[in-house]
Amino acid sequence: MSIDTLNGVVGQAAHFAGDYLFRKAALPNNTTLYSEEHILNNTLGKLLLVGKIDKNLSLTGSNALTVLLQYKDGSDWKTLSTLVSVSGVNTIPAGQIFATIPVPSNTKRIHRLQVTTNFDASAVNLTAAIESLPLG
Repeated sequence: MSIDTLNGVVGQAAHFAGDYLFRKAALPNNTTLYSEEHILNNTLGKLLLVGKIDKNLSLTGSNALTVLLQYKDGSDWKTLSTLVSVSGVNTIPAGQIFATIPVPSNTKRIHRLQVTTNFDASAVNLTAAIESLPLG
C-alpha cells in the first residue's frame, strides 16, 4: 500500500472527526477508561466497530485486559457484549483486537467502550474506529 500525505493510506477506510470512540488513546494504567458516547445503531446494522492497538501488549501473571461495549439505559450503563477478555501470561499482537457490528435497536441507541486493566498498559495505544459496511 502506498501512502499519500494528503489522504492517508490507500485502501483503508476513510475516517472523519466523529468516527472514533478512541483515537490513539493510551490503554489504562490499573484502572478503567471510558470512551465518548456515540449512537451506533441507526444504520440498520451497516456499521462496524473496529479496535486496533499500535504495539504488542504483554500480560504476565494475573494481568487482565477487558473491553466491553456498553449501552445507555436511562442514566445507567449496561454491558451489551464483551469484545476482549484476556488474562494471565499472554501477548496480544499489534493490530486488530476486536470487530463488532452493533445490533439495531430502538432502546439500545447510545454506546460507549469500557476498557479495564489491572496493570500498566499505557505504553500501548488503542484506536476504536467506526466504519461503514457496504450496502448489499
